[in-house]
Order: sequence, then C-alpha cells, then structure tokens
Amino acid sequence: MSFLRRIIPALTGVARQQAQRPAAQVNQVLVRNAATQPSSTYIRATPRKTFLQRHPTLEKIWNKWQVQPVDYPRWSRQWWWETAVKWTVFAITGSTSAFVARPFVAKFVGLEGSLKDGPWTYRIASIVALTPIYSVMLMGVGTAFRRGPFFIAFAKNMWTRMIPRV
Repeated sequence: MSFLRRIIPALTGVARQQAQRPAAQVNQVLVRNAATQPSSTYIRATPRKTFLQRHPTLEKIWNKWQVQPVDYPRWSRQWWWETAVKWTVFAITGSTSAFVARPFVAKFVGLEGSLKDGPWTYRIASIVALTPIYSVMLMGVGTAFRRGPFFIAFAKNMWTRMIPRV
C-alpha cells in the first residue's frame, strides 16, 4: 500500500506538469525530479526511438526503397509507367503464388487434383492456401519494385474486405 501512495501522486503530478509546459522545460523538470526523487517516479518525457531511428543507415535504405505514391496526371507518360509497374507486380505475384500454393496443398493437405477437374475439397483448399500466400508475396514483390506502401495498403484492404467486422 505504501508503494501505491508513493507512486500514484508522483506520476499524476509529473504528468500534469508535463502537459502544461513546453518540451524543453519538461526535460529539465524530469532531470530535476530524477535527481531528487527515487527512480521509480521517473517518467520518460520523449518517446522511445523506433528501430529505424536508432539505426540511421537502415533508415536511409528503407526511405530510399519506399517510394511515396504520386498522383500523376491521367494518361501521361508517368501514369502509364506507374500502371505498367503495378500490372507487372500483380502478374508476377499471381503466377508465383499459384505456383507455390499447388505443391503446398498437395504435400501438406494431401489432396490431388486441379481447379478445373479436381474435387471440391481441392478447390476450396487451394483457394484458402492461395489467399495468404498471395498477400504476403504481393507485399514482398511490391516492395522489391519500390512500391511498398501501395501494395501494403492493397493487401490490408483485401483482408479487411474478406474478414467481416464484428
């Protein structure tokens, strides 16, 4: 009980002080509080850095490969180039995911057949196996073609349409 009496007022008091002061003053207050109070009452003023922020070289590589989507004027040369890249990614991903999903269904599920002539269990199992493989490969191939944000958003949108909201 003494632990709660000591911690709760200290946390709420420091949090209120932080909300009312600019960031430079908050850092000074926290340094002063850390020096005068036990370490259990210290609150981090600045948010913890992400993995990429701690490794600037990896952040440069990531930012270089992540091309932000640009809305080019329709029917312009840049629009056609962007559309051709997207079509290429969809073609590579669709073919490769079907090529990977067929042996997966044959080996792990133990079903033989085809989508045209095969039994219904094979058709259902291949579609169920193909969907997650396709979405993962879409994000990977899209990132390799430097269009990662577009294809990641596309895969998220695909899964939100398939899974009903509760």
